[in-house]
Amino acid sequence: MFTDPSYENSDFSGIKADFDELHKVKFIKCSFRSADFSDVTLNNCYFDACDFTGSKLNGSIIKSSAFVNCIFRYANFFSTTLDDCKMTGSSFPSTTFKAFSITAGNWSYTILTDVDFSNMKLYNINFEYANLSNCNFSKSIVSGCNFSNAKLNGSSFKSADIRNSCIENVEIMQLNLRDAKIDMEQAIIIARALGAKYVP
Repeated sequence: MFTDPSYENSDFSGIKADFDELHKVKFIKCSFRSADFSDVTLNNCYFDACDFTGSKLNGSIIKSSAFVNCIFRYANFFSTTLDDCKMTGSSFPSTTFKAFSITAGNWSYTILTDVDFSNMKLYNINFEYANLSNCNFSKSIVSGCNFSNAKLNGSSFKSADIRNSCIENVEIMQLNLRDAKIDMEQAIIIARALGAKYVP
C-alpha cells in the first residue's frame, strides 16, 4: 500500500491497512480520516500535521514513531501500545483511550483532556505543557514523568504513586492528591502551594 519512503499532502481517508507492519515511512500533511490501522505495527514512522479524525488504531503497536501536531478527533486507541513515541503538539479531542499502554515518550504540548489513566504504569513520559485537565490517574504508578507547566485542572491522583515525577509550576490546588504517595521534593512544592511557612 505504501511503497514510497515519504508522502506529502496525500489523502488516505478511509483506507484499511492490508499489511502487518509499516517501517520508516514519513507522512507530511496527509489525511487519514476514518482510516483503519487496527492490529498494525508502526515502527519508526513519522507523521507531521496529519489528520487522523475518526481513525482506528485498535490493537496497534506503535514503536519509536512521531506524530507531531496531528489531530486525532474521535479516533480509537482501544488496546493500543505506544512505546517511546513523540506526540508533541498533537490533540486528542473526544478520542477513545481504553485498555491502552504508554511507555516513555514525549507527550509535551498535547491536548489529552478527560483521559482515564487509572491503574496504569506510566514511566518516563514527558507531559510538559500538556493539557491534562480532568484526567484520572487514580491508583496508577507515575514515575519519572515530567508534568512541569502542565494543565491538570480537575485531575485526580488519588491513591497514585507519583514519586520521582516533576510537578513544578502546576496548579496544586486544582488536583486531587488524596492518599497519593509523594517524595520529599513534591512535599515541599505542595506545602508551598498550601501556603505553609518556613518551607525551605
